[in-house]
Amino acid sequence: MANADVPAGSEVLRTFWALGDKTTQRTWVAFENGELGKRLPQTLSALGDALVALDRASSCGWGCHGGEHVLEHMLGTVVSSSSAACRLMFCGAYDEALILVRTIGETCNLLYLFALDKDAHDAWAAKSVPSQRFKVFRPKAVQERLKALGAIPPINRDTYGKLSEFTHGTKAHGPQAAFNPIGLPVFGVYQQAGPTVILNELALAVGFSGYVVHRTLGLPAEGTQLLEQTTTRLIESIGNASLSGLAPVLAQIRDSADFEKELPSEQPSSRTPKSGD
Repeated sequence: MANADVPAGSEVLRTFWALGDKTTQRTWVAFENGELGKRLPQTLSALGDALVALDRASSCGWGCHGGEHVLEHMLGTVVSSSSAACRLMFCGAYDEALILVRTIGETCNLLYLFALDKDAHDAWAAKSVPSQRFKVFRPKAVQERLKALGAIPPINRDTYGKLSEFTHGTKAHGPQAAFNPIGLPVFGVYQQAGPTVILNELALAVGFSGYVVHRTLGLPAEGTQLLEQTTTRLIESIGNASLSGLAPVLAQIRDSADFEKELPSEQPSSRTPKSGD
């Protein structure tokens, strides 16, 4: 490209956003025409329903019980971060979407810990300085505390480690390279593996965030039931494509033009955590 053709100033951003808009349209088409299979559009729909319920719960939509609103604030972060992650996913910023999924995953594990251990919830609320909270509730420490309670962290060490690679970077990892079958570091270019993997990882974090606290928020029966139903439906819609299973997904893309679009699902029961009551 000649120097005269290279955008400058704010036009650089307009160029990026225009490319992202085209990729967004392409991604919607892939969801609507069956290119991404039957399961993934169901997951996208279930995610929307779950986010509506979570948003209502986080904003005292069923009434306010007072207090510090610790859980509500955390759920609000899940909702806003999930919306942003979806926007990034649709415009082809796949790595950036996964960085937000990592943040949601941290919150998910914390919410699960609070649902199982009220003392942990109270200790978090008592530490008003973020640095003090982080010393006690580091992601690894939260995972270990869950295991000590006999619970399996929804976002386990392996998944969290892979998500962290997108945040901190590695020598072998270039921008957007993980989802590109030919290994080019591109932004704003639709790649089938991107939405397939990201949406499943996002649904896992969001679904469990709502499920593990639906009985601890003090909601009326209507709210508790809706939150349980929407998040359970979301969890049950999750397919097998994940960061851990990315290699075989990309192998199929490389080896066959007729890539198998619908991946088998895991048994929902294996993903459902134990109740906090």
